[in-house]
Amino acid sequence: MKKQISRSLCWALVCAMVLVQFLVPIQATAAPRRVYVDITGTDWTQVNVYTWDAKGTATTGTWPGSAMDRYVGNIYSYEIPADAVNIIFNSGSSQTADLVI
Repeated sequence: MKKQISRSLCWALVCAMVLVQFLVPIQATAAPRRVYVDITGTDWTQVNVYTWDAKGTATTGTWPGSAMDRYVGNIYSYEIPADAVNIIFNSGSSQTADLVI
């Protein structure tokens, strides 16, 4: 009787392990994100975005980064890479502090 219970429990454990592999979602890769900046109150006529990853590697090109697109009014937007963890908005001559995304 003990062997039968042991086998049943073992079989149930194996089935549960197999089911978990199908039911637990696979972790998706991170997707790019869109950031926005409002330059109201500045004298900026252009806006760039400079980002870098956790290793310190630039992800939006070399300084001053990539030009942002005017969204509406004084608000600009840009789709940053998924691996970017830090960001600086700049006008080419002045800039924000290093910001954590």
